[in-house]
Amino acid sequence: MIGKDGVFSAPTVNGSLTMTNANWTDSDFANITNLPFFNIDLSNNLLTEFPSKIFGEFTTVVDLSGNMITYLPYSNNLVNLTRLQSINFTNNQISIIHPKSVQTLHMVPVVSLEGNPLSCECEQLPLMTWLESVRDRLRDDDVIEMSYGSGIHAMTCVEPEMLRGRKMLDEANENFDQYCPIPVKNRTKLIIVITIPALIIVILASILLNIYLDKKRKKRESENIILGFKQLLSKESEIDAVTANSYKYDAFISYANKEEDFVYSLIKELEEKRTRKISFHQRDFIAGLSIVDNIVECIGNSSRVILIISDDFIRSSWCQYEVQVALANMHNRRRGKLLVPVLVQGNKNEDKMRGNTKTILSEISAITAPDQHAIDDVTTWKTFCDQVDHCLPTTPSNVI
Repeated sequence: MIGKDGVFSAPTVNGSLTMTNANWTDSDFANITNLPFFNIDLSNNLLTEFPSKIFGEFTTVVDLSGNMITYLPYSNNLVNLTRLQSINFTNNQISIIHPKSVQTLHMVPVVSLEGNPLSCECEQLPLMTWLESVRDRLRDDDVIEMSYGSGIHAMTCVEPEMLRGRKMLDEANENFDQYCPIPVKNRTKLIIVITIPALIIVILASILLNIYLDKKRKKRESENIILGFKQLLSKESEIDAVTANSYKYDAFISYANKEEDFVYSLIKELEEKRTRKISFHQRDFIAGLSIVDNIVECIGNSSRVILIISDDFIRSSWCQYEVQVALANMHNRRRGKLLVPVLVQGNKNEDKMRGNTKTILSEISAITAPDQHAIDDVTTWKTFCDQVDHCLPTTPSNVI
């Protein structure tokens, strides 16, 4: 294309590219793809089609004014142009907007069509139906900001003669339906064809946004837990020689809610028959404090931490990942006396453990809880509780 007449500005990567008044045709761009520029000006040439292949991921503004383009691009041709904000189609030869092209008006914030021989005949019904459905929003000046003239607001009818010069936005009403009557069933199909793709886009965007926000929430929870336990570790390092009865509780029990019946039985045994003081979240977490602050407070006031390890415990972000990282650090500082892991039914094979749970179990021998049917056996239950009680401080806590 070197040697063409017209204006040709030297391009810069991710900058602007201007190729105007050069009489360039569609064939001149046949082998050009993915131009890496934000702004591309191809105005006042001889293009008859939208050259979708030449635009790349950085394309933001496209000026195709003053060409001979006869149609608005279908929305599927713009799917990969995620940064596209404005297309200038002024003074082309666009007459009818195809139903698949109407979606382009949804996808691109600014589409300028003034100066085109736009028809207001019955063939234009898809566009007129869409304009009627979104008229109030399009007339809100706070919502629509145009880069080239007034865009959709300035689109006027060229045909038929009786409507020439009238704004299409004004004609998109029930009068147009009377002028161009169609069966109700067909009109319903048109509305569905036009609106369903837009609804799908909105739904997908909502799903992706929820996934993103959920990941951010989980990441924030993880960071808060780790920060809280680092603060607790800092406090622990300042107290190297503490006695067991300086703690408010003999133990804090960490467990998943699905194991609460088993845990309540264990707490009842330890507190009522063995005079132990146990801390657990349903009873001892303070209302108004965050979960992290409550965990830090309860563990900081407990001589031991009993981990009730189950499938739900392993899957829980609070019970498994960050808490176990912090507890493993605390275990190392207290020479193996802090953690008391208990394996409940279905988790007795330590080889199946993974991640931080496996690390903890490789350093500390776990106590195996009795099977569900054996809990009612007095001897079996007593033996298990003796094992747990043996891992607690020799002297029960007496701090009130």
